[in-house]
Amino acid sequence: MEWLKQLDELEGVYRKLPRIAGQIAVRFSKERFKTKDWVDNRTEPWGNRKDNFANPIMVGKQSGALRRSIRIVRVTPRYVIIGSDKPYARIHNEGGSIPVTEKMKKFFYWKYLNAKEANKKKDAEFWFNMYISKKKNIRIPRRQFMGNSTILSKKIEREALAMTKQAIK
Repeated sequence: MEWLKQLDELEGVYRKLPRIAGQIAVRFSKERFKTKDWVDNRTEPWGNRKDNFANPIMVGKQSGALRRSIRIVRVTPRYVIIGSDKPYARIHNEGGSIPVTEKMKKFFYWKYLNAKEANKKKDAEFWFNMYISKKKNIRIPRRQFMGNSTILSKKIEREALAMTKQAIK
């Protein structure tokens, strides 16, 4: 009974598919850090940094902690949720503003002192200006790396179709 074997294989595909879709979504989101853009019906490049620091956009001193934190959070037979456990992930993904706290002011001053000691005049000037600024909020630009995407959906559909075709061969 060849068709029973194919039916079993198809059932296996549909059991595996949500997790595979999640893995595709995680790879897609992590890829955004390399291409520095969001891709849906059109490409939305991330804006450039205003400072001249050596670290690329969204890759700080932890060297990719946000990118590495993207993972599958929940898998059900009908959907997959991916996410990050980093508290700053949402503000970077969606953009917005954050209040400047005393702790941040101390950090800015510490960065200023380190840059000054290392003879990095531009960096020292940047951090000193951040320290003395009277701004109550800092605007974080939207640099989307997770969410619904037509391109991502098409990648998942192609994989599902390929797996289905393989199961019924």
